[in-house]
Amino acid sequence: MKHNDDCELIQDLIPGYIDKVLSKTGTKAVEEHLENCEGCRKVYKEMQEGNEMEAFSKEQKALDGFRKVRQHIRIKGIIGIFFGLGLAAVLYVFFIHYIIGLPTVPDMISILDVDYHEEDQSLTIEGELSYFGFRISRVDWERDDAAKVVYMTVYEAETLPFYQGKRNFSITIPEMEDYTVYLESPRSIQREVYQWRWDYDHATLLFSLEEEIYASVPELDKERDVLSYFEIKEVEGKKGALYSVDHLFGEEVWHQYYFNKLVMHGDIKTGDFDLWISLEEPYQILVVDRKNGEYTQDTSVILDYKKALEDKEFIQ
Repeated sequence: MKHNDDCELIQDLIPGYIDKVLSKTGTKAVEEHLENCEGCRKVYKEMQEGNEMEAFSKEQKALDGFRKVRQHIRIKGIIGIFFGLGLAAVLYVFFIHYIIGLPTVPDMISILDVDYHEEDQSLTIEGELSYFGFRISRVDWERDDAAKVVYMTVYEAETLPFYQGKRNFSITIPEMEDYTVYLESPRSIQREVYQWRWDYDHATLLFSLEEEIYASVPELDKERDVLSYFEIKEVEGKKGALYSVDHLFGEEVWHQYYFNKLVMHGDIKTGDFDLWISLEEPYQILVVDRKNGEYTQDTSVILDYKKALEDKEFIQ
């Protein structure tokens, strides 16, 4: 087909025709010419394919750019995560060692004073950390009502240049009648701090109650029937001390307290009963049958128990 001015004009219009920006008149002129001109149709086809390749190339570049941005963001995110984890670990160590603190070893605590308050049965304990460079961050305690024990834990934290903190503490624990206090750490290290029964006033009270029992119960032999304090127990609205009774058999028997521990010599058999005595006068003494838990004022049953032991020839 002869190349003329019409073909040149149409070929100039083809890019606009491909991009669909020509007027209706221009679009119609191009379409009519392409129907009759094979050369211009070839040019149109080449331009259309080139335009599609260019569009694909632009799209691919945009996609590659997006991928690079996303990869860059991902790398930054990973770096941020590791930085955040490292910072969190540093803050955790700082928080534990300098703010919250860790349980100290009981031997590192000096107990300065232990004061039992009879009016409300509370106990105040004062103590001090025995070495420098650390402060007391807090003191926790946990009660075991079944064992009548309180476990106390002292936490130590390292001091800071701008904050030295306190090295001593004072804690008041309520309802401590007949309780023992242990200073402990999670490593199962325990140190006894206080025992209600060995407080001077209470020890004196319990000793006087034992003497009252021996004086009021003729069935007991003070040398061979040994009273062992067990616990404070309330009976019919009255508080009293509960004692177990150990019977000593043999030619040479004795008993005594050694470092707050009862030591007995001879053949020993624990009775099947306990003795309860009220804490206040007028004193009331009851015999408690361990088998059925019954309380009785008839102390003559003690002789029945002792005779039964002898009849069974438990001790030869």
